[in-house]
Amino acid sequence: MRIPSSSCWVAVAVLGLSGCLFRATPAAPVADMARAPAETPHDPPDARNELTALERLEQLLRDNARLQADADRAERMLATERKRNATLASTVRQLEAERDALRRRLEQTQHALERMRAEHEQVLGTLLTERLARVRLEQQFVQRQLEALQPRSERSEP
Repeated sequence: MRIPSSSCWVAVAVLGLSGCLFRATPAAPVADMARAPAETPHDPPDARNELTALERLEQLLRDNARLQADADRAERMLATERKRNATLASTVRQLEAERDALRRRLEQTQHALERMRAEHEQVLGTLLTERLARVRLEQQFVQRQLEALQPRSERSEP
């Protein structure tokens, strides 16, 4: 939101002061109007009101300039914060995408690990079965050799 320019404030102040400057007072005699300012011992009441009004107008203009500077500074800060928020939002979206990609990779790795474990158990089972079969064959071979080495008389005894 932008504060109205100083020309608006000047117009408002002039309209506001018009009541002070042009209020209904008895007209000054022509002789008083013809007097030079040096002849007046003090400022007439209307002149003092004009000075007060001008001082108020100047104060309003200073206040307006200060408020306008504050508003401009606030707009710049807001723009900076919006940029920062946009950057943070972009970073958050990027990190969320990376997190999702890592989760997918983790799931894929876990599935691959489970398949490898199952394959390993199957291979290990196959190897153990083959090894057990070889051990049994070796055991039978050794048993036959032992029987062959025993004398025939010991073999025929039940």
